Amino acid sequence: EGKAMSKVLSVTQAFMLIAPMLAPVLGALILKVADWKMTFIALAILTGVSLVGAFLLQETLPVQERTQSSTIQSILGLRKVAKNPNFTSLLLVGAFLAAPFMAYLALASYIYIDGFGVSETTFSIYFAINAAASILGPVMYMRFGAAGSVKKVINVGIIVAIISAVLILTVGSTGPIIFLLSYVIYSIVTSYFRPLISDLLLSATKTDVGAASSVMNFGFTVVGSIGMVVGSLAWSSYISGLAITMLIFISITILVWFYVLKAKSIKFDWK
Repeated sequence: EGKAMSKVLSVTQAFMLIAPMLAPVLGALILKVADWKMTFIALAILTGVSLVGAFLLQETLPVQERTQSSTIQSILGLRKVAKNPNFTSLLLVGAFLAAPFMAYLALASYIYIDGFGVSETTFSIYFAINAAASILGPVMYMRFGAAGSVKKVINVGIIVAIISAVLILTVGSTGPIIFLLSYVIYSIVTSYFRPLISDLLLSATKTDVGAASSVMNFGFTVVGSIGMVVGSLAWSSYISGLAITMLIFISITILVWFYVLKAKSIKFDWK
């Protein structure tokens, strides 16, 4: 609970954000020394390691506090969390703002390799730099937390996200370095928001924390997938498509955020 949970969330959310960004880099390295089949072997090995880790996990919740319901009942219990307007509305704020991240994952190789004409190796370097910058978000949250008012932090984050999208739309096509610098600030903002939103949601959930965590991750994944689809539409260019996708989801984020602030039925401790 408290600061301890914030630190754990920052670390876990960092891995969740960085993993899909490092995957293409690692895949490119594998293909340099082996054929495509090796990538699936690597996936099998990593999955096996994860499975071993899962078996080593131990339940820390006292027996008397554990749920006695069946698996089906636990799954159906997710509806209770999802129907909570406090939970769902704030989740959507974070999920919509993070959705263009998935669009970036889908378009990055086309932007750098097809658009700017860089090599696969150079693309991996640009991609890795952005992944490394994404670590700053969770690290900053671990160090500073919300740094005062949560409302102000979210407002500033949205403003910075808009600046990033506008830079990509206006000067992003100038060159790969300009594009990287324009997008990297968005990566930092979204990677900072992920543990912030997670911390707020789980801190406000007194019971069914496991269900809340499941709904939260499901929400980020589904909305992120929509972002990937929107970013992959037939835009005039990949760069403008990414920028427009960012602006679309930022606009939706703003609408949901205003609703959260104005709705009397939604109450949060923003301190």
